[in-house]
Amino acid sequence: MTAADSLELAHAIETPSADEARESSARLQEILRRVNGDLDVFVHCRNEPQQAVPIPLWAVRMLEQILSQLAKGQGVTLMPMHAELNSYEAARELKVSRPFLLELLQKGEIPSRMDGPHHRIAFKDLIVYKEKTRESRAKALAELSALGQELGLE
Repeated sequence: MTAADSLELAHAIETPSADEARESSARLQEILRRVNGDLDVFVHCRNEPQQAVPIPLWAVRMLEQILSQLAKGQGVTLMPMHAELNSYEAARELKVSRPFLLELLQKGEIPSRMDGPHHRIAFKDLIVYKEKTRESRAKALAELSALGQELGLE
């Protein structure tokens, strides 16, 4: 699945209202507080017998997190870790300008490959970069906080 495929899928899926998502999220949270193993989810289609579908606990937790975000009015994008993005999609994912992303690629801070004249960036490499920059910001903030305490600027 490419990034474009996931965007097409996002447009094809009808998003629940915030109220529906909030109610579903709350019900799943209640169930997750009581369970510590895989679940059987029952699906009932009109005019057909009810069917049990075994769902791994991690998948139910992920569904609850998705519903929780939708309940807050936030959009959710699911992306396979092996997906490759073009420079526009990667810049949007990082919330940076495309020229800034191209500088990062040129410096080798984020690995990429060329597909003709176009950059292709692995989604997993973007996740690694995001985590690295998050850790760097957290470290800088801790250092600034310690310096402020040393100088009595609390």
